[in-house]
Amino acid sequence: MTTWLTWIFLESPAALLAVTVVVLFTLLVYWRRGGSVRPLFAALLAACGMLITQSCVMTQREHAGRILSAIVDDLCDGRVAALAAALSPRFRAADMDRERFAQYVGDVLERVRIHAADRTGLRLAESRADAFRVVVGYLPDLTLADEGRVRVPSSWSLAFERDAGEWKITEIICIQAGPLRSPTWQELRR
Repeated sequence: MTTWLTWIFLESPAALLAVTVVVLFTLLVYWRRGGSVRPLFAALLAACGMLITQSCVMTQREHAGRILSAIVDDLCDGRVAALAAALSPRFRAADMDRERFAQYVGDVLERVRIHAADRTGLRLAESRADAFRVVVGYLPDLTLADEGRVRVPSSWSLAFERDAGEWKITEIICIQAGPLRSPTWQELRR
């Protein structure tokens, strides 16, 4: 319920506008049938305030979505700069630190070409003021050196923490890649 309300009031201008139109129309009908105009003006002021608030506030899920979109765009161009910039100095993936992980992804990109990656979902799994975790799904369009062009659905769990005022990725876990459940980084490399 909370994520639904967060989405309406903080993330989706279209949803907030739809709710606002319904409320304002109801109050307009009330006023036209002899009611007071004050609730209509109060609702108009509240609607303006909510739209302004929504434009000023960025939720954790929106932060993750923007960071991940930049990373995916970069990976589709065969680069790892956005990924390397998004990783925290405390980042660990198995036995790799952030530099080794960026190198690992760069090595994979030498054998795999990512044409596009459609995000199939982005859900906030855990949330604290200074950290959060999202679960995200992708359906990438890949060209593998030995198998040709394929689409392999995958889902990932990413942990974010504040680092010098910015959200940085501290952990990436592959939940599923095609038929593999909880694969290791070595299994993904193949």
